[in-house]
Amino acid sequence: MDDDAGMSMGCRLREVRTWRRLSQRATAELAGLSGSYLAMIENGQRVVDKRSTLESLAAALRVAPSELTGAPWMVDPVGAAAHATVVAVEAALECHELGEDPGGLVREWPEIAAEVDRLMVLTYVRSDYVGQGELVPRLLGELHGAYVRHPGHRADVLVGLIHCYTSACYVTKRLGGRGLPLLAARCAQQCAEKLEAPQWRGCVAFLRGAAAGQLSRTQHYRRAVAMADELSPGLDEPEVVRKYSEFPSGGGRTGVYCRSCGVGQGSVRSPSVWSSTDGSPGQGSFRW
Repeated sequence: MDDDAGMSMGCRLREVRTWRRLSQRATAELAGLSGSYLAMIENGQRVVDKRSTLESLAAALRVAPSELTGAPWMVDPVGAAAHATVVAVEAALECHELGEDPGGLVREWPEIAAEVDRLMVLTYVRSDYVGQGELVPRLLGELHGAYVRHPGHRADVLVGLIHCYTSACYVTKRLGGRGLPLLAARCAQQCAEKLEAPQWRGCVAFLRGAAAGQLSRTQHYRRAVAMADELSPGLDEPEVVRKYSEFPSGGGRTGVYCRSCGVGQGSVRSPSVWSSTDGSPGQGSFRW
C-alpha cells in the first residue's frame, strides 16, 4: 500500500468514524490500538500493512475491510493458502454430528491424542492457520469416529473435540468464514455439555463470545456473568478456580472482554502449556 493509498484509507477511516459518532480514543480502544497510532493512520502518516490491524479497525467501526481500503485486500501466498483451507473446515463443520460414526480409519486413542497435542501447538503456540486448516477436517472426522468406537475414552475425545472446534473457530474467524466461527463454537458447546463439567462450559462460553465479536455484546456480557455465577459454587475445585478467573467476577481474559462490552453499552489466546492429567502428553484427559 503506497503513501497515496495510506492517505486515502486514513480519510475513509475518519469519515466512517465520524459517521459512527465515535471519538478517536473510543475507536482505538475497540480496535486494540493506541490513540496516537490511530491518529497517524487517519493523517496518512502511518500505513496499515497488516491484515489483522485492518480487520480490527473494520470490526470496531462495523464495516467490511473493503469499505476502508476501497479495494479487496490482497493476501500474501501464505495467507492465500490459509484461506484455501476454509472450504475444507466448513465441510467438516457441516457434515459431522456427535454420536454418528462418519466411517473411515480410526486409530488407537494414544495416536489420536498425539494429533490433538500437535493441533494445540499449531493453534495456541504457533498460530499456524495453514497447519490448523489442513489438520482440523481430518482430525474432526477421526474424533467423531473415536467417540463411537472408543467408549472408554469418551471424556478425552470430547476434550479433544473442544480443542478441534476451538481451532476451527479461530481459523474461520481470522480468515473471514462468515457464520462459521459461531457454528464451531456451538459445536464445542455441545461437547462441553456432554462432559457435564462446569469448567469446560466456562471455556466454551468464552469461545462463543470471542466468535461473535461485536455482535449482541449486551447478551454476551450477560452470558459471561451468568457463567461466572454458575462456576462460583465449585470454587474448591482447582480446575473451576482457573476457569472462574477468566470471567468478570474474577478478572482475566473474559473480564477484559466484558469490560469492552460495557464500553459498547455506555483474543488470540495467550500461549499455554498443555498436558494430560497424569503428566504424560496424550495419555489422559487434557487440561485447558
